[in-house]
Amino acid sequence: MEFYLEQHPANPYMRPFVTATQKMIGDNPDALYYFAPLNLSMSPSQQGYILTGTLTQEETYMSVTLYGASTQTGFAETVVSEINSIDLMGRRRQDEDEDQDDRQRTKDHQQQQEEEETRQQRRYTVYLTPEKPSSSFFSDGEGSAWLRMNTNVTCVITRHYFERAGTPAQNDPTLNLDLHIRPYYDSGLSSSSSASSSSSSASSSSSSPSSSSRLAAVALPPPDDADMARRLRLVADFVRSHTFGRPPRDPTKAPPWFSFEPNVIGKPTMWSNPESNVTGGMGAPDIAYGAGYFKLNPGEGLEITGRMPEKCVFANVVLW
Repeated sequence: MEFYLEQHPANPYMRPFVTATQKMIGDNPDALYYFAPLNLSMSPSQQGYILTGTLTQEETYMSVTLYGASTQTGFAETVVSEINSIDLMGRRRQDEDEDQDDRQRTKDHQQQQEEEETRQQRRYTVYLTPEKPSSSFFSDGEGSAWLRMNTNVTCVITRHYFERAGTPAQNDPTLNLDLHIRPYYDSGLSSSSSASSSSSSASSSSSSPSSSSRLAAVALPPPDDADMARRLRLVADFVRSHTFGRPPRDPTKAPPWFSFEPNVIGKPTMWSNPESNVTGGMGAPDIAYGAGYFKLNPGEGLEITGRMPEKCVFANVVLW
C-alpha cells in the first residue's frame, strides 16, 4: 500500500521495503532497502527522475538498480541498469580499526566544518533518464552519474550495506538515510543517438547545475474515485504477482550458488552470471551469493571458513 496506494509514479518517494517488522524477498539484517515505483508513460511531459542522497560514515556499499517487468507491479524480469557506490563515488573501505568513540565526542566548530565538507563530498546524484543529460551536468570530480531508463522500467531499488557492531542496521530506528527522488523535466538532454547502452555513465561532480525546474516535486491533485480504484488494483496486482501468482518452481533446480547438499554452501557466484539460472527477481548484479541448507545433530555446530576477495567491500553470513 505504501508503494502503490499512497504515492504516484509521477511523483514518487523512496520507501523502505524491509524493516524490523516488514519483510519482502530475501533480506539482509545489515542492509537497508528502499523502493519507489517508476513509470515514464504516466506523465508525458516528464523526462525521467533524479535520485539524490548522501553516503553515511558506516555505509560500506550502496547501489541503485532499475528493474523492468511486463506489468507495472509485476515480478521483476530484468535489470535495465545499475550503478554502485564504488563506481559512483570511488569509495574505499573504511579502516576497521577506526576509533568509534572519537565520533561520539563533542565536536568543535572546526570539526563541524570539516564534517560538513566531508558530507558534501559524499553526496551523490543519479539521473534516471532515457537519454544522457548534456555535458553541462557533469564536470571533473565524483558523485554524479546517469542510468539509462526506458518505458519498461517499473521500479528503482537502492541497497545500503553497513558493517557495524551491535544493533543491525535494520533494527536501528535512529538510522535515517538522506535519500530522495524527484521527477525530471529539464529540456537540456543530449539528442545524440550514439549514447552507450551500458548501465551507467562515468561519475562526475557531486553538484548538478542549479535549476529548480530540474528537480521539483509535482503538485498532484487529490486522487478521485477512478484514480483510487486504479491504485487499489495496483496493490492487489502487486501482492498477487509476488505471492501465489508466481509460477511454481522446480525443487530440483536452483542457481549454481545454491547447494542442495546439507552443510555445504554453493560456490559464490555473481547473481547476474548468465549461467546462474536466475529468471527474474530483485537480485543485485554486482553481488555474489552463496547459500545452502544446514542439518545438525544435537551438540553439533557448523564451522564456515573462507577467504575475502581482494576487492570485496562487504560480506556477511545470514541464517534464514
